[in-house]
Amino acid sequence: AVPDASAVYVVTVTNAGPSASSNTVLNNALPQAFSAEAITPSTGTCTGLGTNTVNCNLGTLAAGATATVRIQAHVPETCQ
Repeated sequence: AVPDASAVYVVTVTNAGPSASSNTVLNNALPQAFSAEAITPSTGTCTGLGTNTVNCNLGTLAAGATATVRIQAHVPETCQ
């Protein structure tokens, strides 16, 4: 990642089945000094803008279904 710029993460959640997964959640911790600038789920809702923790409620995923969450994060000028 380039200091004082943005990095993009795409997290993929797949339900391998054999049945639907209800109340599917994603909890993703970014590196400590990073902060989420934008969070875009393919389904459901997410929280965590301005923090380094992204929490998403992706709802029900059918067997074999996939959901993605695109996270754009700010990389601080100084990383440790």
